[in-house]
Amino acid sequence: MRPSEKGESDMASSLHTLLQKKILLGDGAMGTSIQSRFKKENEKVSNELLNITDPDVIRSIHRDFLRAGSDIIETNTFGASALSLKDYGLEEHTFEINQAAALLAREAIDAESDLSHPRFVAGSVGPTGYLPSLGQISFDTLYESYKIQCTGLIRGGVDYFLIETCQDLLQVKAALIAARDSAQEEGKEIPSAVSLSPEKGRLITGSDIETLAAVLEPFDLLYLGFNCGNGFEGLDEALKALNRFSFFPSALMPNAGFPEVREGRLHYSMTPEAFAREVTRLAASHSLALVGGCCGTTPDHIKALKRELDNIRFAETSTPRKEARLASLFKTVSVRSSRPPFIIGERANTQGSKKFKELLLKEDFESMIETALSQERAGAAALDICCVLPGRDEAQDLSRFVGELNRQAKTPLCIDTVNLRALEETLKKISGKPLINSVHLKDEKQARSIFTLTKRYGAALICLVIDKNGMALTASEKTVTAEKIFSLATDEFGIAPEDLYFDMLTFTVASDTRLNSAYETLKALKTFKDRHPGANTILGVSNISHGLKPYPRKILNSLFLQLAVEHGLDASIVHAGNLTPLHHFPQELIISGRELLLSPKPDSERLTDFLHQCDMATGAAGQDSSSLVEEEPTLFQAIIDGRKEESLILAQKELTTKKAENIIEESIIPAMEEVGRLFESNQLQLPF
Repeated sequence: MRPSEKGESDMASSLHTLLQKKILLGDGAMGTSIQSRFKKENEKVSNELLNITDPDVIRSIHRDFLRAGSDIIETNTFGASALSLKDYGLEEHTFEINQAAALLAREAIDAESDLSHPRFVAGSVGPTGYLPSLGQISFDTLYESYKIQCTGLIRGGVDYFLIETCQDLLQVKAALIAARDSAQEEGKEIPSAVSLSPEKGRLITGSDIETLAAVLEPFDLLYLGFNCGNGFEGLDEALKALNRFSFFPSALMPNAGFPEVREGRLHYSMTPEAFAREVTRLAASHSLALVGGCCGTTPDHIKALKRELDNIRFAETSTPRKEARLASLFKTVSVRSSRPPFIIGERANTQGSKKFKELLLKEDFESMIETALSQERAGAAALDICCVLPGRDEAQDLSRFVGELNRQAKTPLCIDTVNLRALEETLKKISGKPLINSVHLKDEKQARSIFTLTKRYGAALICLVIDKNGMALTASEKTVTAEKIFSLATDEFGIAPEDLYFDMLTFTVASDTRLNSAYETLKALKTFKDRHPGANTILGVSNISHGLKPYPRKILNSLFLQLAVEHGLDASIVHAGNLTPLHHFPQELIISGRELLLSPKPDSERLTDFLHQCDMATGAAGQDSSSLVEEEPTLFQAIIDGRKEESLILAQKELTTKKAENIIEESIIPAMEEVGRLFESNQLQLPF
């Protein structure tokens, strides 16, 4: 029975259910099986062309794996993307080859299956040899290549797509989006699974296993696993990490050991029995939901694996707790794993930095990159990026800048734009999981487009409490608007609460208004956070002091940040290098500033008193706070302030006159004790 007769959603549901109940068995190596049937002179012929020229060979390979015990067989399409077939001059036959391959696999399953033992066809979608994260190929070119392939696989009757042997997360995104679009255009529901090939815990492009899991989490996969690789070395550690960070069932399809070159061919010498024992051990140790074989594995390997699997019980694995995560190409950051708030640097922004704007006007992208990376060094956990300039092509500027930054930044990116074309072109350049800044309900059509892009590219999203009536001012208005956005994003677009960041809006205390904006914002933060603990909150903290002199700005920014954290703030967009720990300021100013921000009603007299106290503290109106800080830097203070590079320099300087143990006892240990005290007393809320 073809899946179109039964219904793709039923097949997917059946497969998903089985993955929760038993260890499913995949097949082995198509390439190895083909190689054993043909002489060496045929090696330069596309294996995938055999779906048309020698269908009986492919049909017999499927039959042998099914009779060996496979629950799932893969189509002979690993190298059947349009880009891969182009190497053989076969790109014009992409659809035909993929459809034929899927039909052959479906015929084999129909001949060997019965109702008591359902079998499934996985549409194999392999890499192309190009790494988009390194700029070797465009996202759109990859997408179009995969889309033709997936359409052919759908027409032939696959049950799901298997994006396999991946080394680049941006390539995986292109394949997943192409697969989803193809299925929608064909009016079908066909899920996808992903299998990657890390070495020593990382892909060749640099992504670690936590990042693989974080980036792919929004794509609703059937399972996530590993295949190919160099034998079994390191698989225990890799699978342990996968289970720790992934929310999907885990899979493994390794090679038959480490390959050797014999007579110009790769040879895998691991016996079926040894292979089966090792895979079964890993399956039992790491609660795998699916196992199979890759290069060098034959029907004998699968038959031996089936025998071993029959002797173990399926063990359910505990699912990790959902959490808010963002990711760059290289690493993942958990927004709530450390002491809040999560700091997003704001200096790589043409709307907030005159210097950055001038660099873009000069098209000095190298210096723009340095501006962004300097915020990493200053402690920013993510980078807000904006390239809006009148008269320039924002989509071109933003995508070019982010494409380069994607290859260099270790921290995740926050894309700040309202231009839909610029947003989508930039999302196509990001290998990790970015944050989009932002969406609101002033224009619901625009909002829906942004929700769609967020879900499509697996991003997270900042949500501003703005609707058709304008910016929400009172705590009640803010929470009502936030609830509308939350319902629309989660219920209609399927965006996880953990991927939503609600901005309750911050207005300056210097404004003449009937409300104390700080009080209303803090109240809204707590109310919304209590209702939706899974969702995140975010603020542009420095707005609170806009229009004031430098010293009171520093106090109010740091103080408001602390108060916001106490009321449920998770993240803040702020210049990380300009945040000053509260213990630097006189206690009376902190008390006065706190009363100003927490007053339920605006109090111009209290604001005037606070500003006067600031003038008195600095000794002259408008003087910067630098005069209140020690002129001669010390190792003790540098450690407390979290100035890593300066701490190293000062420690090396002290080594010229002191012994190391004296430096530890006199400066380092006392500084760390003071850090602990300040954290305990809520005087050090900033990232340390």
